[in-house]
Amino acid sequence: MPLMEGQVADNSNSLFIELENLLLWRNWQKSAIIFMGILLVLVDIVFHSVISVVSMTCITMLLISIGYRCYDHLMQSWNKTESMEHPYRCFLEMDFSISREKAMYVVCLIVDNLNILLLKCRSLFFVENIWDSCKLLLALCGINLLGDCFNGITLVVLAYILIFTLPKLYEWNKVIVDTHLEKFLQMQSNDSHLKEENLAQEAVIEPTTEQNLYKVCDNMELFELLVEEHGDGCCCRDCQDIESIPIEAH
Repeated sequence: MPLMEGQVADNSNSLFIELENLLLWRNWQKSAIIFMGILLVLVDIVFHSVISVVSMTCITMLLISIGYRCYDHLMQSWNKTESMEHPYRCFLEMDFSISREKAMYVVCLIVDNLNILLLKCRSLFFVENIWDSCKLLLALCGINLLGDCFNGITLVVLAYILIFTLPKLYEWNKVIVDTHLEKFLQMQSNDSHLKEENLAQEAVIEPTTEQNLYKVCDNMELFELLVEEHGDGCCCRDCQDIESIPIEAH
């Protein structure tokens, strides 16, 4: 079992590396083909239904594949090639099947994230913390206003374009972005430290005016004068309850 988990981890790492190379345009020809192909499909969905777009995309791909297959067969017949190789042999021999280990890994990852999302939704919609629920309400109102201005598929197209542009822009301006981000995080950490210090100072219980009628002092003569002043027959609030007299001597 540990070997299977290691294989799945290696496959996931290789997948992330391929995705990183794709988004950072390491091979610009491959990235351009994938970017333009998916972008054309998304733009077509803006003006047509999803069913017609999917069907027309599959029809186009199938026609191109059949055309190339017929062209290759004719060229091999014209050149009288002895071994008639299939032009898509490499793709036909490629293993597209999903292994049980990969499926279990992906399902477990989805279930873990889904459980976290469900717990967070339960906390927000049943108002465990009123401020978090109010923030969600404001966010939903903002999304509603945004939906009145833009269509959902339009936002998907914009997000798709940003996915292929922002990582490359960050790579080009990495030093500048990291410098400003570090300054911002440092300011945030300083503000959090100041808030913690203020809360700690406010948490210190300071004596009120009623409990601090007489400050603590080391002068014994002054202490004796205070005791004589609040002797028998004194009707002040402190003398009504002797245990609460805030007069101490050191």
